[in-house]
Amino acid sequence: MPRRDTACSVRRDAGGGAAERPTASGTGDPAAPGLECPPFVIAPTSDGVRSVFDNGLPVQATAWINDGVLAALQQSRHSAALTELPLTPPVDNLNLEVPSRQGTLANFIAQTKRGVLLTSPSGTCARSTRPGCCSPG
Repeated sequence: MPRRDTACSVRRDAGGGAAERPTASGTGDPAAPGLECPPFVIAPTSDGVRSVFDNGLPVQATAWINDGVLAALQQSRHSAALTELPLTPPVDNLNLEVPSRQGTLANFIAQTKRGVLLTSPSGTCARSTRPGCCSPG
């Protein structure tokens, strides 16, 4: 079984030192060309991300990751009130920009030596691609 200690943190390298910070930025924008989505919340049921009480709430462009730093978390009206964080409803698209990478998505993935895989909220997981660290399953 893999070790689960500070070396498994995405903020640490294999030796426990600070890892280099990625320069990626991730944004969601209902008006993004080619990625248009509804500019308001559509929640047929409530779950851990959306609330039926937020239906119709306007969705604006949101910077989720800014130059490798987490800039915002998804917040419903309820969770924003509880946490005193800004209201940031989920946007149904994500644009990931990595200035240091060029080419196709397949090339980008192939060139990644260390990274974290994030999936949708319905199958949320975060996985390190560092060998011998956090289990991929």
